[in-house]
Amino acid sequence: MKKTSLGILIPVYNECSSLGNLLDKLIVSLEASYFDSFEILIIDDCSNDGTREVIEKYTNRHGFIRSIFKSKHSNVGESFTLAINNFQTFFFSWIPADGEIPTTIFESIPVIQERTIVSHYPVNQGENRTFIRSYLSRGFTLINNVIFNKRIKYYNGTTIYPLELLKNKKIYSRGFTINLELILMTTASGYKIDERPFSFGKRLFDHSKALHLKNIMNVLYSLLILTYYFKLKNEKIRKES
Repeated sequence: MKKTSLGILIPVYNECSSLGNLLDKLIVSLEASYFDSFEILIIDDCSNDGTREVIEKYTNRHGFIRSIFKSKHSNVGESFTLAINNFQTFFFSWIPADGEIPTTIFESIPVIQERTIVSHYPVNQGENRTFIRSYLSRGFTLINNVIFNKRIKYYNGTTIYPLELLKNKKIYSRGFTINLELILMTTASGYKIDERPFSFGKRLFDHSKALHLKNIMNVLYSLLILTYYFKLKNEKIRKES
């Protein structure tokens, strides 16, 4: 396994209008990056808008792009678990299909230091997002920093992890707290965070699913679980030891 190999997850649900554009840009960015080998895994969460046809077009064209089609609609947490246990690369990362996070972030990543994860934070959060979503995103970061005693700038940016550290681990998050959980998991193992800035792009098509009621409820549920396992449980263990 090469220490410069990268596996990238793209979780998708009804992203037929933006996925092809993202893949074209992502391939160019990865070829210009310091990673000398890479794989892309697209996991489709039962899309019904033609996303499957776009995926099949690219998997037929490129041998380094693979796909998994779920038989039942579930959540992005399950997609992350599937991808983590499917890749055999040294590093693991992800990127959404909506175009908000630019693929060029992979071009600017230097050699990753030992026991370090690289995480990205936006410098223009209020420009391309609605006031409500921007406000909730900042609140999410603030609350997590208070709960988990961190000073992290952003918890939902594309992050690069050592894959072996994540494999065969129980993942509790059902939705948008998944990257928070992986950051907590790696920092609990003594890894440092190299935080790097990026500028949000404009969503190419459709609208964000982040503010759907089901997703908001999943976030609240997952935060309760993560608070127990990464804070309360650890404090209990320290007191008993």
